[in-house]
Amino acid sequence: MDERKKVLVKYFNPPTASFILKHILENNVFLKFTPTRTSKRGDYRPPQKGNTHIITLNVDYNKHRMLITWIHEYAHLLNWNENKNSVKAHGIEWKEKFRFVLLDAMSINLFPPDIDKELYFQFLNKETFTGQANTALEKILHKYDDIKSLILNDLPEGAVFKLKNGMLFTKGKKLRKRYNCTELNSKRLYTVHGFAEVEIISQQ
Repeated sequence: MDERKKVLVKYFNPPTASFILKHILENNVFLKFTPTRTSKRGDYRPPQKGNTHIITLNVDYNKHRMLITWIHEYAHLLNWNENKNSVKAHGIEWKEKFRFVLLDAMSINLFPPDIDKELYFQFLNKETFTGQANTALEKILHKYDDIKSLILNDLPEGAVFKLKNGMLFTKGKKLRKRYNCTELNSKRLYTVHGFAEVEIISQQ
């Protein structure tokens, strides 16, 4: 078995690993898995001085979320190959690439039916497609988490919680997908996504 395939099957089921490997080989991608970052789930870096494309993915409890993140970042690679830096990062060109790769994954049934349905509504239906996943998809994905982690949405307003980076916050008012939260040490106001994984310290 290809060494890259051996790494991929640690994080994905065999059909998904094969799907990702196919694209890695097509575009000479270096895929790196990283510990979970609160700021992002993945990123893409174009080749520098003859190096390869680099995509990083957070090691997530949810393999479906990881696959969606992979598709998101791989679409950036395809967009860079075609347009370099001449277009917006999440503009029309990127959206076309994202839809193309997502449809490829869905055509071979890499997602469960309920995720498939929401992916179609959010990303394949041109009338509703924005390029950004919304709360409805996150709720469905959360059902498939291997470890049912506590998320900020679960906490009452005023609760004190800790993020994975160790920062302590008090939960404040909800905006749309995020909450105004006060960092306890600096008293600075941050916005934290409702699906951020948290450790509760106090509910008072």
